Amino acid sequence: MERWDRIVWSACVVVSILLIAERVRASPITIQGVKVHVKYDRDVYFPPHKQQSPFNARCTQATSREIRIATKDVRRFLKKYNRQTIRNNLKHVFVCGMLRFHGVQYAGTYIDNGIYVDNDDPYFHMHHEFSSILMRNRSFGFPWTEWVMLRSGQGNRSQDPFLTKKIPAYKQTRALLQKGFWIAYAATDLENDFNVVATYYMTDRTRLKRKSAKYPKMKAKYDIVDRMYKGLIR
Repeated sequence: MERWDRIVWSACVVVSILLIAERVRASPITIQGVKVHVKYDRDVYFPPHKQQSPFNARCTQATSREIRIATKDVRRFLKKYNRQTIRNNLKHVFVCGMLRFHGVQYAGTYIDNGIYVDNDDPYFHMHHEFSSILMRNRSFGFPWTEWVMLRSGQGNRSQDPFLTKKIPAYKQTRALLQKGFWIAYAATDLENDFNVVATYYMTDRTRLKRKSAKYPKMKAKYDIVDRMYKGLIR
């Protein structure tokens, strides 16, 4: 009888541990005040209007390995910014296996004060999306007119003919740098242009500074980001 009691007791312990583990996995992980969501629930992840056309926001459940990588990257990302910067601008990070908007796969995006990332270099794309959140915060003081002028007056949407040549998004050429674009993706619109410079400022600053110094428009963009970010980062 004692043997069966021990078996039943052990089974109960195992079940309890599994249930607790599942509850923990389903709950957001809070890191420096930011809720990191790892258990996909469409109604939790996306507001109702983003679930509908034309957005059709969707996500797949991240694997355990993807969750480990993403949470590690979140900690690394948060350490780059002052606590006040994070407290004022970021409340949620949503981790996906695969992220889709408008029927297209995204590596990352943002909604309000939340960042969404898939399994394609979460660290890089968190910086990318966070720069958009900062850009749209009035207290950040983004110099819209100055940046538009650096885009040769193209405004928000680029009409550059090279965009029709199917250049890979992360391709860098001398012609692009001369126009003031770090990579091809930066030429698609003003926000992406700023995102790219800000992201490389946070992830590859030495190379960005050195190479930008050779091209007046790139140097001007680098100087703007450097000026704006200095009070926000550690």
